[in-house]
Amino acid sequence: MVWTFLLRTSAILLQTCLLYQTCLPVVKSTDTVSVDDIVAQAIDNGYRYVRFERTCPNIDDQVLPRDEKQLFTFIRKQTFSEGLTSDAGRLYIAINKELVKLSGKNITQLVRSKAYRDSFARQFCRRSSLRCSEFVRSPYRSADGRCNNLLYPTLGSRGATQSRYLPPKYEDGITQPRNLSGTGKPLLSPRLISNEMFQGPHPGKPTPKDRKLSLMTFTWGQFMIHDVVLTPVSTNEDGEELKCCDEDADHLDCLPIDIPPDDPHFRGRQNCMSFSRSIPAESYDGCAPGHREQVNRLTSFIDAGNVYGDSLLSHALLNAPHGYLNTTKYNLLPPGGVCKTLSNDRDHCPIAGDERVSENPALGGMHVLWVRLHNHIVRQLAKNKSWSSYKIFQETRKILGAMMQLITYKHYLPKILSPRTIARRNLSLKEHGYETRYDQEIDPSVKNVVAAAAFRFGHSMIPPELGYLFHDMTRRTFKLEDILLDPHLVVTQRGVYLPDLIRFVLRNSSGLVDREIESAVRNNLFVDNQGLSFDLGAFNIQRGRDHGLPPYADWRKHCGLSVPTTFEHLEDHDIHTREKLSNVYELVTDIDVFVGGLSELPEEGSVLGPVFNCLIGKQFRDLKFGDRYWFENPGVGGFTPDQLKVIRSVTLASVICSVLDIGEIQRDAFEIQHKGNPLVSCKKIPKLNFEAWKK
Repeated sequence: MVWTFLLRTSAILLQTCLLYQTCLPVVKSTDTVSVDDIVAQAIDNGYRYVRFERTCPNIDDQVLPRDEKQLFTFIRKQTFSEGLTSDAGRLYIAINKELVKLSGKNITQLVRSKAYRDSFARQFCRRSSLRCSEFVRSPYRSADGRCNNLLYPTLGSRGATQSRYLPPKYEDGITQPRNLSGTGKPLLSPRLISNEMFQGPHPGKPTPKDRKLSLMTFTWGQFMIHDVVLTPVSTNEDGEELKCCDEDADHLDCLPIDIPPDDPHFRGRQNCMSFSRSIPAESYDGCAPGHREQVNRLTSFIDAGNVYGDSLLSHALLNAPHGYLNTTKYNLLPPGGVCKTLSNDRDHCPIAGDERVSENPALGGMHVLWVRLHNHIVRQLAKNKSWSSYKIFQETRKILGAMMQLITYKHYLPKILSPRTIARRNLSLKEHGYETRYDQEIDPSVKNVVAAAAFRFGHSMIPPELGYLFHDMTRRTFKLEDILLDPHLVVTQRGVYLPDLIRFVLRNSSGLVDREIESAVRNNLFVDNQGLSFDLGAFNIQRGRDHGLPPYADWRKHCGLSVPTTFEHLEDHDIHTREKLSNVYELVTDIDVFVGGLSELPEEGSVLGPVFNCLIGKQFRDLKFGDRYWFENPGVGGFTPDQLKVIRSVTLASVICSVLDIGEIQRDAFEIQHKGNPLVSCKKIPKLNFEAWKK
């Protein structure tokens, strides 16, 4: 309990004390001081931070405990366990800063030094062993992802550190975001870069559309990625969002975005956009010197965690009997979630396996469909009278996870990745038989660059409006900024308009993936109904710097592509884009990976350029071959050949027709209606049949 309290209370004290390092005793590194002595002193100095008063006047001052109730309150954006992770991360960072100062070595040299690694592990490592015996023969994956990999039990699990393909590039090597050009000049503000690179369409100019893909491509991408990653951000001591331009400006994890005086939207009215850093975590499990890392609140596996949750399965969803998920009497998600002020006092904030369910109505509608699908399958499996409620639930959960994997790899990824990437990364699924290439040495974890940059390409596909498309083809639309975080379009009138919402998503074209952030209907900004603005492009640039993502040129090299040395050598950018990039970056090697990747010309057969094809392709290779419970794998966690045949027949259209009275639908839900993808009656879409599960 003392250790828990010290870690939890350190967040407040450490912020100020990091600015008062002269308060700490310093040990000079000399030939007579051993590595163990240096490491011990660095650890001791780090721990001293948690004992200091805010002004560090006296080493012996005592820290008064905070209110017990406040200490253990469940926080909306930062769970208690994440608070401990964050505090431990700050302690780890402080120790490493001290270690650099005392040893006279930089962090790279310390990481490469066996003597320092061994000493750090002996004196600080708190790694605990995790036993996986119960999962060796389990047909069902754990809820939190642990023991998927029996050799490395925490890989891909909830709360694990996000992995990397390349080491981070922090300004100080440990935690400070990259802020200097290679010339030594400061990098420009992300807002200024966004104004130049991500300018939305001019007033009166229609938003460019993809000629082939439907809005379902955007919606599925968001729904699926919410199954595999959520990066928690730092909050204040009450667990509330940091106000980094106001009272929390001095918080250690505030990284506000400067707004230039001549900004075309703000025009001098505001000079700052609030931005909170992702919570800090230890690298190397805290068992070696290292740098700041970030965590994943979710399991990295495509396992339908967005339906069920990624830790203890939600009681609000699971208190229905016989393996069903709980719904309202009108077959909607139950109340209990987080959303903004409701449009109607008869609306409710739905709760789902992922807390972001109400980010936009299309996403909220998908959540309803998959909960209904769970209950639809339960009704089929309940015909096995000898099955317990637990077995029915787990088998259904297993089927839903398999369906999501199949739809993602067979129907979604070929829409965004090039055929070359699909082939190179072995992302195609088998038509028959089992997949036998599971490799426990593959790290399935979501990679930092994918979460913070590459998969954010979808932000350029966000539509400026959503709405209803009724049976008679009349429509009602709403500006997206007016319906963000508002579930009204999903839950109003007891969900009667849900088919019309999904029909709108199916029949309308997706935004074109390019350097314009299409959702930015007002000068590349979302503006909510309270007049608050945030620039999604600028946020993504700042998030990349916050996470220490290496710049774009480094990723070109990592992917085996040509590495530019001048702006003229950017061979995957058109002349106009090269000029824009040269206007906001001093050197081509300064370009942020999100900016460089999103603005590339697409590869043939893809909506993405070479770098994002490379990174996303590698990520989905890892998710496929690093998942012991991958649906095509044989063994106790797999399916029978007949069951696999059923799963391989699934399409998103068949899912929608099974649970929604939508009338007509195109067979390929990810493409708009066209000659090769005509509308057909749901009666002609093969029904999902679960006879293969009969016992």
